[in-house]
Amino acid sequence: MPSWAFGRANHKTAVIARGNAAGPAQLLNLSASLGGTGHTREAVRRPPGEDADSWVASQTLLVFQHVDLLWELLGDGCAPELPMTAGSSAEYLFPRDLALEASDDGGGELLRLPAAEYIPSVLKWASALLSDEALFPTSPETRFPKKSAQLIKTITRRMFRIFAHIFHHHWTRAEELGILAHLNTSFRHVLFFAEEFELLAAKEFEPLKEVIEQIKADEQ
Repeated sequence: MPSWAFGRANHKTAVIARGNAAGPAQLLNLSASLGGTGHTREAVRRPPGEDADSWVASQTLLVFQHVDLLWELLGDGCAPELPMTAGSSAEYLFPRDLALEASDDGGGELLRLPAAEYIPSVLKWASALLSDEALFPTSPETRFPKKSAQLIKTITRRMFRIFAHIFHHHWTRAEELGILAHLNTSFRHVLFFAEEFELLAAKEFEPLKEVIEQIKADEQ
């Protein structure tokens, strides 16, 4: 069975439903699926013989699951008026029509929403897409539609922006909760995944440039 089908089979139990209790132990269990902080770059590479579409989809689902759980832990501490920014260098506007693939930066009406509204809305959107059998089929006999590749880029971009917001504005809260190691492991995964499959434009990395440089220095 493709890894994507395996991941999708567990999707409803792996994603924390809004309003349910979540804790660092759940994040620890999910982080264990990444294989440790020192091996994340190898972990995102497609294994020989693995279906390419299924592998990339499974990694996208894993990125989403980590962001979903991180926000379940951190979201309550997000001030209602806090903008959806990554420090002073980046502001992320909310596309009124989330379905527009290029709508993050144009091609549709953009709204200035606080992070406390922006992030849950994006997570709900991503969850619906990843659960759509027509877009991300679980049957090995069903081919992925061409549009899935672009959707994966859009999902990854929006998840990465949530990471950027968390690093800039919720680092202290993550430290208080004792989940910094899991936050770093999760971010290393999305970083190496995005680089391996060329899913993000260079500008997306800028708000976390120093963090990324440190991660890469630690690899050497």
